[in-house]
Amino acid sequence: MAGPENYGLYYAVFSFSLLGSMLLDAGLSNYNARQVAMYPEKALKRTPALLGLRLWLFAIYAVLTLGIGWCVGYRGTAWTLLAMVAINQGLNYSLFFLRSNLQGMHLFQRDGTLSVLDRALTIGFCIPLLQGHRYSGNLLLDFVLVQMLAYALSTALALYWNSRFTSLKPVFQPALQKSLLAQTFPFAVLGLVMTLYSRLDAVMLVKMLPDGIYQAGQYAAGYRLLDAFATVPLLLSGMLLPLFSRQIHQAEKTAPLARFTGLLLLGSGWLLGLMAFFHHEAILRLLYTHNSAEQDRLFVWLMWTYLPIAGIFVFGSLLTAAGKLKLLNWLAVGGLVLNVTLNLLLIPGQGAAGAAIATFITQFLLFAAQLWFSAKRFAWQFDWPLFLKIGFFMLLSAGCMYYTRNGTGWWGMLSGVGLGAVSLVLLFAERWKQFRDLVR
Repeated sequence: MAGPENYGLYYAVFSFSLLGSMLLDAGLSNYNARQVAMYPEKALKRTPALLGLRLWLFAIYAVLTLGIGWCVGYRGTAWTLLAMVAINQGLNYSLFFLRSNLQGMHLFQRDGTLSVLDRALTIGFCIPLLQGHRYSGNLLLDFVLVQMLAYALSTALALYWNSRFTSLKPVFQPALQKSLLAQTFPFAVLGLVMTLYSRLDAVMLVKMLPDGIYQAGQYAAGYRLLDAFATVPLLLSGMLLPLFSRQIHQAEKTAPLARFTGLLLLGSGWLLGLMAFFHHEAILRLLYTHNSAEQDRLFVWLMWTYLPIAGIFVFGSLLTAAGKLKLLNWLAVGGLVLNVTLNLLLIPGQGAAGAAIATFITQFLLFAAQLWFSAKRFAWQFDWPLFLKIGFFMLLSAGCMYYTRNGTGWWGMLSGVGLGAVSLVLLFAERWKQFRDLVR
């Protein structure tokens, strides 16, 4: 409804607000989930100190983000948007931290509820906007306002659930909090660098191209679907980190869980990429009134990017649980350098499509590196039967999607995806007992 230019402004502001998000979390959430999983009683006693530290971090983040935003030229509506989005980021990362206690205690049903509650509430609150109602008179400001309300309600529920097993009164203990920051620093650096190489593209599009806001809007039209689908491996990784941490702590084998979740997410990612490749026009024409051939092209590249992102959530969680933060940080720094270099080379000539290609290449190489280091760290043996099954599944599902590509409307796409999903289940039927175990 907003169109590529207006939404492009929002997306650029949103991406800019994420560049300093390291200060909002400083690695505390992943560190806390891992500690609670291994030493629950000791770790939960630190919650008040961590909450106090987070209040200081939010104050620093807000001052820096709004100050730098003013210096780089955000004025008027753009600056108001940035201030509101900064508040939303504070609420979002607070919710993420409160969920880390639930993840560490393996309360996955509650964690899962909180992971989707803010989105569900946002969708519900947006229904009046879709029907033409306005709260403030500006569609984008109203959109950010309903997000703020959804985050606030979700955070309130998270606070209630946490209050049942830990104190939530923030305390300020400089010595302890300094020590905690020192321990979480590797997590913080990893989060910062990963945010930079995944969010700088929109900012670079705006700054490098004369029609940068329009190009950022086209890029956002595809990337927001990638973000939506990436919620699935993101939710699963919230379970995998404490599960892997406990398995490693108790000297259990990690290979069965890693291989199964890898197959589940990478198989679904392959189907998603095929769906976008063969049916991108139907998908984008349903969602948007502003369409172009360039948007179709970059959408396909972005949807294929789901495949390596899904793998990174699995094997990145495994390496994090194993304490390989230094390795992950070096890989992330390499990814950042590569992504910025590719964007500088590709954006001037190919616009938003160049940024999409740079994103795919960066994520794919990072996934390959994490998979290789995971196999080396845990001494996994190469499984030829599994490798052949994966190859056969890829060919069979691609054939199904190609055969149904000319089907009527959505039936062709759904038929192809359905046949591919059936082949995934049948080929790896012996592994679905692990799925039932994971659900439990």
